[in-house]
Amino acid sequence: MEDNNHWQIGKSVLERNEHMLTNQVMCDVTFIVGQDRSPIKAHRYMLASSSPVFFNMFNGAVAEKGDVRIPDIKADVFSELLQFIYTEENDITNENIHDMIYVADKYMMDELKVKCDLFLKMKMNETTAVSILHTAHSFELEETLDKAMFIISCKPEECLSSPEFIHLSRQCVEMILNCNIMICQEEVLYEAAMRWGRHQLEQNNQEMNDKNIRDELGDLILRIRFPLMKQDYFSRQISTRDILTKDEIVQIFQSFNDQQLTNCIFRIEKRHPEPISFFRCEVNNNRAARWITKCEDDLAFKVDRDCFLKSVILFTPRVMGKTVPEIDLNIVIKSNDGTKQISITKCMEILDLRTPNKSVTVTNVFSIPIPVKKEIRYTIRLMCASPENYYFFITGKNYRPTVTEDGITVTFLKANTDTETDISRGQYQGIELGKLEYT
Repeated sequence: MEDNNHWQIGKSVLERNEHMLTNQVMCDVTFIVGQDRSPIKAHRYMLASSSPVFFNMFNGAVAEKGDVRIPDIKADVFSELLQFIYTEENDITNENIHDMIYVADKYMMDELKVKCDLFLKMKMNETTAVSILHTAHSFELEETLDKAMFIISCKPEECLSSPEFIHLSRQCVEMILNCNIMICQEEVLYEAAMRWGRHQLEQNNQEMNDKNIRDELGDLILRIRFPLMKQDYFSRQISTRDILTKDEIVQIFQSFNDQQLTNCIFRIEKRHPEPISFFRCEVNNNRAARWITKCEDDLAFKVDRDCFLKSVILFTPRVMGKTVPEIDLNIVIKSNDGTKQISITKCMEILDLRTPNKSVTVTNVFSIPIPVKKEIRYTIRLMCASPENYYFFITGKNYRPTVTEDGITVTFLKANTDTETDISRGQYQGIELGKLEYT
């Protein structure tokens, strides 16, 4: 044990604290920590001044007098807790993060919990999302849980094939199967649920058969949207097994032939979020026209929470006494670095200008919703062309750079390109977004 008369000189408060902890200078309490009963010394004053739990432990009529037993925490984790109390720094790793949040919760140390939460967010990717989902759900880290679910919904095949998936709690698996958007085939969710069910049987030393798997899954099986599967897959891989009852199998086969079936106990709608419209302007029928044969227009935007871009709302071409063929439209979404292409799609609705009473706007729906991340700048590029003749566009009025709907704020920005669309004019009336829901 090191202790001399000069170690305090030239040191900051935190450096002096660390010296006293590391060298056990004037320690007045010993903790017996973990299953191996490791002794760890500390100072009552430091602990009581940092945590209301420690304060109550050492103060009052029932205050601890001798050694303090801490059986539920590993010695190295408790040491990292002390390091944070004394120096406001500690070593958080992928291996100890769950335990660190546990001790932060147990001893009511919000600063440490915030630091752990930030660590989880910084480490979030397709490889870690499932394990982070488990931790976030266990400790009610709602924002981190949302972020994990967003990544899982964007990359379900990668996430659900991770080794951690089968170790999730039933509540976490239910959230995944309840999710209103998963960018994958429904077969992926079914196979993941089956792996989870088989693992539960192994853990409980139960016989591995279809009946036991179904019993283990329980209501989770009802969260799988069997009518969305390919009929051939369902026929070969599921209908021949005892995972579903005969009545359930009949209902699903009926749903393949009748998309409007109302008595099917399994949901038949695609895993797409409900659209929320963000109109940046009103229609202006008196705006001057411009005659063109092709158009390229860009608009940038960002959002204040992770969500999905479902569609782009455009002002349609209009004609005056001319017959114009169908217009071929392409929309490209790019991320804020200007190089990564997120999605390319042709509009589902081909514009036919010969149709009378054509709507002033057209909503171009993406076949697969496009993930958009919080505070990332995205650019929408519209490219349309006609092989002959000319057409012009109606634009809007009373433009708004910021629009808030249903808890999401969209900020429209001028793109970093030379086009006629900016925050106060242009061909875009707005966009439609969808929120992630999993409860």
